[in-house]
Amino acid sequence: MNKEISELFNMLEPTIGGLNKKLGVLAVLNLAKEFYSDEERKSLYAHYVVLQAEDRDAFEAISNAAHPENLGWEKRVEKYGKELAKEQIAPMLAAMDKRKDTSNALNNFRDEHGLIVKLVEYKSLLAQW
Repeated sequence: MNKEISELFNMLEPTIGGLNKKLGVLAVLNLAKEFYSDEERKSLYAHYVVLQAEDRDAFEAISNAAHPENLGWEKRVEKYGKELAKEQIAPMLAAMDKRKDTSNALNNFRDEHGLIVKLVEYKSLLAQW
């Protein structure tokens, strides 16, 4: 008897898991409707997408700003002198500062608007229905 129940549960588990995800999506949708108007949700969703893109771009800019010679600070100063070394790493430092700002903005948004973030995460699930 226990074996039959176990087999039945194993067969139903994927279906139950799928239903659970769908119920979770519906719960988040209803909560978002409770706390945000349609206009607010659309505006915040668009803002979140922009913040994500800015953060991705800032991350990419760090790689693009790297000096072709992969030297540490001490070796760079030794080879080029302190002033030229500063000039060489300035674009990388600026890119890192920008990334810090974009990451902070993204994290602040996530903290303030967790329901919107969940909606974005569930967007792919919603498209499948």
